Amino acid sequence: MAHDTYTVERSATVAAPPERVYERIVDLHRWTAWSPWEEVDPAMHREYSGAESGVGAVYAWSGNRKAGAGRMTVVEATESSRVCIDLAFDEPFKARNDTRFSIEPDGAGSRVTWTMTGRETVGVRVMSLVKPMDAMVGPDFERGLTRLRGVVGRRPSAERSRVPAVRSPSGPADRRQPFCSASASITRMPLGPRT
Repeated sequence: MAHDTYTVERSATVAAPPERVYERIVDLHRWTAWSPWEEVDPAMHREYSGAESGVGAVYAWSGNRKAGAGRMTVVEATESSRVCIDLAFDEPFKARNDTRFSIEPDGAGSRVTWTMTGRETVGVRVMSLVKPMDAMVGPDFERGLTRLRGVVGRRPSAERSRVPAVRSPSGPADRRQPFCSASASITRMPLGPRT
């Protein structure tokens, strides 16, 4: 049975080559320097597991009511051009979203497109009565892309030392099919339950 989905998408031009932008996205440790949600809870607990970066890298967080709790897993990484992430929220409500970053050369820099697609559950529909998902999440994407643009020139060691976090041993791999493989299209993503 087909499920209705929603999509939030924003793009920005970054004055850096695709490989430098890709490094900041594919390594989840580096998100603390540019993610729009890092300031929501300064005391947020972060835990890294799986691969150090790229496919299999996992970032879990748990914070205050605004930050909630959840986990991101890199499920596909095509060097310098695409990173796909399985994004699972546990709190304040359960949700599952597929996230894709596309990075394309644009003159001397790069064009970065951040796309998130999720199932329009009853909870999402109720929230959308107050504020549509695009209006709720879109400004966060814009802020994140602006911050990403600002950190592209920083040294990796400076970024990675900013926020301490716990590193846990690798767990079992998530066998879910990545939604943004070359043969997938944004309108036909597998948004079923985790296996």
